[in-house]
Amino acid sequence: MRKVVTEISVEDFFRGDAGAWRRRNWYLSNAFSLVGDWDPDSVYFDRLSIDLDSPGDKSQAIKEALRFAEEIEGVYGARPLVVDTGFKGAHIHVFLSNCINWGDYQLLYKHMISYISNKGLVDKNMLQWNRLVRVPFTRNIKGGEARDTRIIYPTIINMEDFDWRIVSALDLSKVQVVRVVMPEIPKTIVIRKPRGSWGWAERVVETGLPDGRKRFILEVLSPYLINVKNLSVEEALEEIKRFIENSCKNHNNCGKIYESWIKSDLERVRGKRLTSRSLSSLREKDPDLYKVISEVLNYGKPV
Repeated sequence: MRKVVTEISVEDFFRGDAGAWRRRNWYLSNAFSLVGDWDPDSVYFDRLSIDLDSPGDKSQAIKEALRFAEEIEGVYGARPLVVDTGFKGAHIHVFLSNCINWGDYQLLYKHMISYISNKGLVDKNMLQWNRLVRVPFTRNIKGGEARDTRIIYPTIINMEDFDWRIVSALDLSKVQVVRVVMPEIPKTIVIRKPRGSWGWAERVVETGLPDGRKRFILEVLSPYLINVKNLSVEEALEEIKRFIENSCKNHNNCGKIYESWIKSDLERVRGKRLTSRSLSSLREKDPDLYKVISEVLNYGKPV
């Protein structure tokens, strides 16, 4: 049982009266109860939700939420949902591989917000068992004004196109939490933060691309292999060859790319210490390449 709160009964929704239920605010708990009692000792969580607010400039919260989601996907391979809440900011939903209790939720929440660069954007009231989250695709209604709550990561998507396969759960076994107990000293919790990775770029190498191979090499792959993975030019060349082979094998994109051109680009990024573009940077600076990458990574309908 998951708690739902609104000004009216859910009957309007199930009667198909869209006009009625879209005129109200809808909220849903990120916890559920097996016994019907709503207190910390009887609820479990299958997702973690983080609320980022920036009333003066909503774009700050949106930008930080997208950056956070990309880092969590890179570090853990978990793909969250980011929801534009309409007025002040964004909600981030990280789905979990296993249900956890209230104590573990608090620990995980504190660990996850360590990935937030601007802690001032985090709502001081943790989204938890006794606070409810705005439901995506419903309306945020304040003072007579209504705005849509939209999913914007991993892609902007319409309600009718939503598919749960665009998200992936956080494998809790990858979150290393070590509890150290000292004699006659209160229990201390130490969290080890794993080194970030570029999992999405690695997956593109494995799948190849149907279009935009050279742009991907120039903007992402060469600087990633040389200046993030710290490979030699020879090692990076072999990785790029594998990417080109997979583009041909999986997408019939088999045009010739000369080895001399690849080596020249690798020397260029090494000499200038160029940084690789992130997904959010590609979305803004090269939307065509971002669209191709999104489709290959099965992010749904990209923008």
